Amino acid sequence: MNEEKGTKTDVMIVEDESIVALDLKRRLINLGYVVTQTANSAKMCFQKLENFRPNIILMDIVLKGDIDGIEAAKIVRNKYNIPVLFLTAHNDENTLNRAKVSEPYGYILKPFEIRDLKDNIEIALYKFKMEAKLKESELNYRTLFLTATDAIVTLNSHGVVSSFNNKAEDLFDYSEKELENIHISHLIPGFSAMNSSFVKTNNNLSLANIKEFTAIKKGGSAFPVEVSFAKWEINSEIKQTLIIRDITIRKHAESIIKKSNRELQTEVTIKTNELNALIGQSPFGIRIFDESGNIVFRNKAFENIVNLDLETFNNPNNIFDDNILSRYNYLDQVNKLYKEGGQFETKPIYLDPKNYKSDDLENNGVILIYRYYSLTDEQNEVYSVVNFIENATSKMLLDETNKTIANINKRTSIILETLEAERKRISQELHDSIGQMLFAIKYNLEAYEKVSNTDNVQFSGIKDLLFNVNKELRNIINQLHPSMLENYGILAAIGKLLEIAADSSKAKYSFKNSIENISLEKDVEINIYRIVQEALNNSAKHSNAKNVSVVAAKLNNIFNIIVEDDGIGFVVNSNQKNYMNYSYGLAGMFERANAIGANLYIESSPGNGTKIILEIPLEN
Repeated sequence: MNEEKGTKTDVMIVEDESIVALDLKRRLINLGYVVTQTANSAKMCFQKLENFRPNIILMDIVLKGDIDGIEAAKIVRNKYNIPVLFLTAHNDENTLNRAKVSEPYGYILKPFEIRDLKDNIEIALYKFKMEAKLKESELNYRTLFLTATDAIVTLNSHGVVSSFNNKAEDLFDYSEKELENIHISHLIPGFSAMNSSFVKTNNNLSLANIKEFTAIKKGGSAFPVEVSFAKWEINSEIKQTLIIRDITIRKHAESIIKKSNRELQTEVTIKTNELNALIGQSPFGIRIFDESGNIVFRNKAFENIVNLDLETFNNPNNIFDDNILSRYNYLDQVNKLYKEGGQFETKPIYLDPKNYKSDDLENNGVILIYRYYSLTDEQNEVYSVVNFIENATSKMLLDETNKTIANINKRTSIILETLEAERKRISQELHDSIGQMLFAIKYNLEAYEKVSNTDNVQFSGIKDLLFNVNKELRNIINQLHPSMLENYGILAAIGKLLEIAADSSKAKYSFKNSIENISLEKDVEINIYRIVQEALNNSAKHSNAKNVSVVAAKLNNIFNIIVEDDGIGFVVNSNQKNYMNYSYGLAGMFERANAIGANLYIESSPGNGTKIILEIPLEN
């Protein structure tokens, strides 16, 4: 018996013979059906249907009254959408032909058997259910077909258009009459080559394909399209349905973006070469290893150390083959470096020269200090390790060392100034070149949008992408050389830094400033700005802080800036003067503070956040 969700099938009997109706009701109940309503005429049937909806109606063809069972079945089907199963003792051809017009779900001839009764009811219910699903499917398809934003075309087995939606008319500039029975080769010439053998999947449908073609409008103009197509079979005839999308705007935008990417890549290559040149001139030996430990870079200073021809010192292709690391048991720390990240420094290592006649070494050995730093990606996975090798032999000549330190400090100041000048130049070039190109792209797209009156989702996506690229470019330019600092001073620039940080972080940022105005030298301002910038970047990357604050105050002719967060904190070196043990970022902050004669202090411990205090003495 047909049951859905535990509910029994409710059958309504329309029979003007009361004895027959009672007998039929008894039989249906014995079969497990529910009979809650009966009627002896079409009029009574309609009255009860206003407040009651059975699953199926057993209708006698011959009913007393103005409306017989055949006419009543038509009304029930059209108005109430309930399946009707005819009961009749008449099987003459005229009666059956009249009954067919009402589209019944079957006939039960009187007298009938119980088995026939049950089978006919179940078949009628199943047929009604399948027709309802078919109607819903057809309605869904028709709705999608007519409301689709892309052109939809169906081809017969000969490649001729058999159906299409209104978007197809608009796309190809053909009228409805002109599109009927046109061959696909007139619309998409290259598509005829796609008529390969039909490989069915489920439900007589082939796998969908997506390819790009050149389409032709009625007037002969060509334009690029993306076609999604699949084959299907019905009544032994193979057909194809095509979804056709005009990608003219997308192709034009892709061309512009590719050109911009090439120009940007050229700029990145130039800057990379400049950076490599700076590294090549470093006084420290530098080696860079990839994620597998293979060496990918050596600078000139490292090659100079190799040329000293030292005992045990070798020039390996892989970090794990380094004799020095193996001899002094540092390989465990290297393994930890690759697995967990971080950094470490070796103790001073004394190496004898192989050739004691070397004039450079003056018959003395060489003392080297190795430093290793891991570089990690956004997922905190190590992708590279950098090794700095310092020749510390000059400590034997203290005066020379002091001079060297003084020179290094001077060079550091010059490098910082040069770096800022270079940042300013790069930011200006980015603004004048890439920025102007992005503006031109945006202007052209908006102009094209107005002219074409297009309303394309991908077109809007391209404009959003350009907006985001332009926004990111402005942030990069501001990071390289803050115009706010140059135009409005350090306090306004710090406020802008916090604004930028808040845009890219979930933490809450606050700026407490008790100073109305302060006048500082430009080099002092830029170093203060970089220190605050590095502190905020470190907090965003490493602290997991929820709140970050910056305080600016003036006390006893001292300009104080405090950057504080409530993050995870870290272990602070007790001797903060020896800042070389810190990361590059923190070491750079100390160097900048020294360059402007300021004092920098770090207060932090695991679980207690971090506070960075910068004290800048002011001239009277």
